[in-house]
Amino acid sequence: MDTNDKKLITNITKKLTDSIDDIDSVSVARLQAARKSALEYATMSKKNHFFQNNRMLFATSSALATVFVVVIIVFSMNSQPELNIMEDLTLLSEKETFEFYEEMDFYQWLEASETHG
Repeated sequence: MDTNDKKLITNITKKLTDSIDDIDSVSVARLQAARKSALEYATMSKKNHFFQNNRMLFATSSALATVFVVVIIVFSMNSQPELNIMEDLTLLSEKETFEFYEEMDFYQWLEASETHG
């Protein structure tokens, strides 16, 4: 900057500073109220921003936990063996199965005699 610019800036600064003393009390009160309102808004905005981030974090965590539970349930259901009732009924209705149970006493006696003798 050259000296003319510096002089101009100094003069403008002096005029603005001097004009502050000439402001009427109503304007000063309005300026102070506007400043106070702006500072309160900035403070509240920071607080609300903090709570909005926490709400978003809570919502995201809840959604993630729900998805995790659903995945666990789906995989646990798929890992259980399928129940085929028709095969079970076929096995139970075979004649050999009934004969095995009818001769159970014999098998128990045979096992007992082998262990003692």
